[in-house]
Amino acid sequence: VCWDAHKMMGLPLVCSAFIVQRAEVLRAACAHGNEAHYLFHDNAEHQDLGRLSLQCGRRNDALKLFLAWRSRGDAGWGALVDRYMSLAAHLADRVRQEPQLELVGTPEWTNVCFRHVPEGVPHLGETVDAHNAGLRAALLEEGRFMVSRADLDGRVVLRSVIANPAVEASTLDDLVDHVLRLARTMPVNGKSQVEEPRT
Repeated sequence: VCWDAHKMMGLPLVCSAFIVQRAEVLRAACAHGNEAHYLFHDNAEHQDLGRLSLQCGRRNDALKLFLAWRSRGDAGWGALVDRYMSLAAHLADRVRQEPQLELVGTPEWTNVCFRHVPEGVPHLGETVDAHNAGLRAALLEEGRFMVSRADLDGRVVLRSVIANPAVEASTLDDLVDHVLRLARTMPVNGKSQVEEPRT
């Protein structure tokens, strides 16, 4: 099993780990051969953990993971994941409530995929895909919210990943409101969605 503690736990990318049932599998995968006699000595295996690392003698990135786990504990990490899941459910519910937003797929983790579908425009097609790609680019340019773009079932979607302890339900409400406001200012098929004032 490869365990990536990077996103959900907020740790550096290199804090990933292979979890194996049989230590000899890891030893074989990370074998550095007998070429570097200056690195490994048979009588020092209990001190020489470089044999069990793809990185050999580089920094001990797993220490960051160990300390983070010790600091928060099993219950603390469990509560944080539960909170992220609850926030993802909140965002999905908010998306479902908005007629011009479409939830794409049912969230099973903390990723919530959705898209804006302008009124009177068919849900499927390049127009809505281009509109959502432009919407994501505009969000990125503003720098207020960070959502990624994904292609899901042949549709361009906005992909929000809940993995930041600072995110609150109100943050996600602001995201939905902002997406709707911003989307109204963007032309669809060359036509403005904002009604021009009559004079």
